[in-house]
Parts: sequence; structure tokens; C-alpha cells
Amino acid sequence: MSTITLSKIIPATNGVHDDHASELPSHPAKTEMNGHITLQSESQPEKFIRQEEPVGDFGWGPWTIQDVLIPANAGRGLVKKYHQRRTLYYNTTYRAAALGFLFPGAGFTAVATFTSAAAFLLTAALIPVTIFIWFAMGGIFFPIALWVDSSIAAGYMATDTLFESSALLWAAFCYTGIFWFMSNARSLNAAGYSKAQERNKYLVQAVQEQMENATPAPAPGSRELSLETLRHVQHMLERGLSPRDDFSFHDVIDQFQTGAVRYQLYGVVDVLSLYQCHYAPGFHGYLSKASQNCIEKSFYWKWESIFGRFTLSDWDPIKKDNVMVTGYLSSAIGLYEQASRDRQYHQKNALEFIIDNGKHYKTNYEGLANTLHENMDNNPYCLYLCEPN
Repeated sequence: MSTITLSKIIPATNGVHDDHASELPSHPAKTEMNGHITLQSESQPEKFIRQEEPVGDFGWGPWTIQDVLIPANAGRGLVKKYHQRRTLYYNTTYRAAALGFLFPGAGFTAVATFTSAAAFLLTAALIPVTIFIWFAMGGIFFPIALWVDSSIAAGYMATDTLFESSALLWAAFCYTGIFWFMSNARSLNAAGYSKAQERNKYLVQAVQEQMENATPAPAPGSRELSLETLRHVQHMLERGLSPRDDFSFHDVIDQFQTGAVRYQLYGVVDVLSLYQCHYAPGFHGYLSKASQNCIEKSFYWKWESIFGRFTLSDWDPIKKDNVMVTGYLSSAIGLYEQASRDRQYHQKNALEFIIDNGKHYKTNYEGLANTLHENMDNNPYCLYLCEPN
């Protein structure tokens, strides 16, 4: 059986040759030697280097070596990737959902049906609601959930066609909105700076005048309460002296906003401490006991950490953020200690937050103060977030 040997006719070029020089002549001549067939050119250039590579007995006509070898891009999936990308691009479900991530509810406008229009209006109405919930209780979960859910819903509602111009309109809207907010911020900053310069012109003199005209505070214990005010103090004492598991004196509305029970407890400590400081500095006994009960009775709800910080285990209410606990509680303890001269909350682990049977977090008054300083110092705006975020 004879075999075909492919001859590559390569011009000699001092070791450098063109890749295309490996092509065979268009009219090869066939010669036979010892049972082997060799293809060669009928017309020979002045000088060539002949290389012979066996490729098999195919019985073909003129071809190049690239016709036999597997191409370099074979098996790389380039065509498959092209069609996959094109499928994703033309898939209306993905496109509507993707537009929804540009702005909450934007994907509904691309769907352009009566149902999607109603969904867009509902989403737009819920945007300020979820932002208020975020502001009120630190629940950043809710605006994120609205954004993601509206995008998924838009993809689910997408039909075979979309309102193509909606993407351009939303892109222009978002770009214009960002530009407006940045320009407005610069204007407000400039106005604030000018106002500060105007106020600095009279602040020093105004404070000096207030200090000169201020009436000195009466000496502690020199004032008397009216009967009506004493009844209010009595009510605060009854709240403070109630058992630890008794909340019948409190209005249980919600545990997120300022109507939460813990703020009512802090308020009792504030009232009793001010009463003790100004009206009964020598009175301790059950007055101090009522304040202590409220301090130790204040507890913390773990749901704020779950919805604000997305943590399912670390519910420490004072470690990060949450000035509504550290600030209010440290203020109440500070007033109590200043009025009673009691320093028991400076002891190690004097304060214990019991979230549930398996989650106890201990600290003391100095720990609260250190947390307040660290959170304000670590924030570039010197701000302290109200709830866990």
C-alpha cells in the first residue's frame, strides 16, 4: 500500500520565512519512488528547502497542512459562547429584571402592560415607606427587599417584547438625578459655610451675654415640689419598683421606635435622678432602688440586629452602632450616679443584656463610654448610627 507524503515548499530566507509559504503549488506534479508518492511543484524557484511529512492516503487534490490539522480555535466554545450571550441579551426576562436593578420598579416600565404599570406605581409608593422603616428602626433589609423583589417580579411578568426605549429613559433619569443631587449638595455646602461665617460674628458675644444675664440655679434641696408634681414622681416610683417581669405600668406598642419599653425605663431613671439631685439629695433607699431596677430591667430586641446588620448570632447591642441603647443607657446611668454617688455600675460586668437563654452580653458603664467614643471616632462624619446597620 502506498502512502502520500506532503511536501512543504519553503523559500530559503536566512532562517525567516512567511507562514503562508507552506502552501502547496496550485498545480503539483506527482512522482513515485520505492512505492511512495511525492507531490512537488512543476515550476521551481531558484532555491527551496523541501520538508516531507506523511499525512495518509486520502486521495485528495491540492491542499495545505492546515487542511489536515485541527484548528487552534476548535473546542474553545467560541460559537457556543456567542449564541449564549445573544440568547441572554434577547431574553426579555433577564433584560426586564436587569433594568429593575437600575432603579426600583424600572423593569415594570419595560414590560409595559397594565399589570406592570400598577406594579410600578405600587413599588414607587413603597419606596418612601421602606426608607422610613430603615430610618426608624435601622431595617435596611426592607428597601433592599423591595428593590430585589420588584426586579424579580418584572422579569416574571416580561412578555416576548419589551418597551425598548425604557432602558434609555431610565439611564438618562438616573444620570440626571445623580448630577442634580451632586450639584444641590455643592450649593447646600456653600450656603452652610456662608451661614457659619455669619453666625461666628455674633456667637461669642451672644454666649457672653447669656452667661452674664443667667439666673443662678437654686441650691440642691432648697426647692419644693407641688402636690401634682409629687403625684407624677409617685407614678415613676411605682414603675421603678415593679417586679422585673412586670410591665403593666408601661405602654407596650413596639420595640423599634421611641415608644419601646426600654426608652420608658430610661425615662424613669432620668426623672428620678433629676428629682433626687434637685429636690431630695439626701434621699436614697427605695428611690435609688427604683432607678437600679429600671437600669437592670432594660432589655434589647434581637430583631433590630437581624434586619439592620443581617446577623443571626452576634446580637451584642452595644459593640457596633445602636446609640439608641448605648447613648440613652449611659445617660441614664450617668444621671443616676451623679445624683446618688453610687458607682456600682463601674464594676466589671455590672451590666448584662439578656437576649435569650443562650445569648448574654456583659459590660459596665466604662464599656458604654468607650463604645460611644470608638463609634464616633471611627465614623468619618463623627456620627453614631441609631440602630444596627
